[in-house]
Amino acid sequence: MKRRLLQHFLMSFIFLNPLLFAGASANSFTFLWTGNSTLNPANWSDPANWLNLDTEEVPTSLPADGDMLIDGAWTVYVTTSAITGSVQLSGGATLIINAGAILTTQEGGLDGSHGIRLDLMAGPIATGNYPGAAFSGQSASCTLVVRGTLNINVAAAANQRAPKAGWYINESNFGIVESTGKVNIIVAGTDGMEIAGILNNNGNITITDPEDSGIQINSGGEITIGASGNLTVSGGAECLNFRSNSMMTNNGTVQLSGASTGTIIKAGSPWNFFNNKNFRGSGLVERAKFFVHGPGSALMPGPSTGCLTFENGTSSVSLSGVTLYIQANGNTACTGYDQIIFSGSEDVGIAGAELQLTIGADYAPNGIITILEASAGVVSGTFNSVTVNNSSYTVDYNASAVSFSADGLTDTRSVALAGKNKWALYPALARDVVTVEWQEGFAGSFAIDVFNLSGQNVCHREAPAQTPVLEIPVRHLPPGMYWVAIRHNGVVETKRFVKE
Repeated sequence: MKRRLLQHFLMSFIFLNPLLFAGASANSFTFLWTGNSTLNPANWSDPANWLNLDTEEVPTSLPADGDMLIDGAWTVYVTTSAITGSVQLSGGATLIINAGAILTTQEGGLDGSHGIRLDLMAGPIATGNYPGAAFSGQSASCTLVVRGTLNINVAAAANQRAPKAGWYINESNFGIVESTGKVNIIVAGTDGMEIAGILNNNGNITITDPEDSGIQINSGGEITIGASGNLTVSGGAECLNFRSNSMMTNNGTVQLSGASTGTIIKAGSPWNFFNNKNFRGSGLVERAKFFVHGPGSALMPGPSTGCLTFENGTSSVSLSGVTLYIQANGNTACTGYDQIIFSGSEDVGIAGAELQLTIGADYAPNGIITILEASAGVVSGTFNSVTVNNSSYTVDYNASAVSFSADGLTDTRSVALAGKNKWALYPALARDVVTVEWQEGFAGSFAIDVFNLSGQNVCHREAPAQTPVLEIPVRHLPPGMYWVAIRHNGVVETKRFVKE
């Protein structure tokens, strides 16, 4: 960043010091928020709200590589589309990206060279380099609210992107991504995000190919993924790096893959991951005794097919209330079918768990696939229910392994899924509704569920005994193939249709 210092002295220093060329924003102007516009006093894009600290002038336009500093108890709105170099909030500032608006950062600047930084106080930038500027000088929590789209590190050249974490949230500061919000972070010099404060995500956060971690959660850092929230991290040395006394609560969907070390969660001790919904990953979860499998949660190896490994050490594991989503396309673990591995010395219990098994269209099952493995312990118990997308096969299991055959086996824990009741599902190509019709109704009440090809339950219906016909509305579903599963007295039968 340009500084109005002893320019003649610095010219020779700059040319002789190659380290200065490493900064992403070495030639960028710095702008301080003043809110002085009489037309739009809270609008980011109105140049009259900013002061160019390098020229001490109010700009007529905002450059695409500017380093923007909002310091003090301001509330600023991005209402359309804006491109800049970097952003720093301090001293109690709030920045809101409205729904439909887009804020894009292209490089790093200000303190620490992050793409976006949330801090309590303005740092060294306010200590004399700009003597005429009015900095707040106060320490107060800052908040960034994303209702629209936030793109971080989108410079065409990698060496122009933020050399440190794309989005840094220091302690006592807040990041909020609402249900309409999207955050995209591409290659960062270190971590995609670094969090010592609090992040609440009800929208979509996607982090791609950071140099180090997708997200580093420092001591005291806390992340909550809401019911509508999605967090997707691909690449990096590890996807998530939990330092001691950090935590994440997942009530939505977390997807982790592509870690170069094979570790999708690197963890200190203690740390906490409370999984209450969907966790998908391929790789190793360290110190998994701090990974809590909540009732109603789901484990999904992959992107399918893949292996998900929990390093549970000397802690036993109960999967009661957990649904396991397994894709089978062949007979080889991790490449042919999904597998969940517990690498510790203690037992794994599946009592109260559910199995959702999807057989690939080009796979003719035979023999046994081991979907659960305890390296030194024992997998024991009985699934509460087993659902398979292909009723042509009988599926049996003995806790850890699943076998396929044309005839029911005699194991007392086996679940036979061959057709038991004659029923029809029509039309095969549906637009508004599909109809389920029975030749003979079930003697007791029964449940009907509709699943998409990702194994997600998109509709659930309870039906009373002797129901002859039931219509299921599908107008709201995206186009694609779906499976209708009927569960009655521990038996599950399935048929499929296509939503046009």
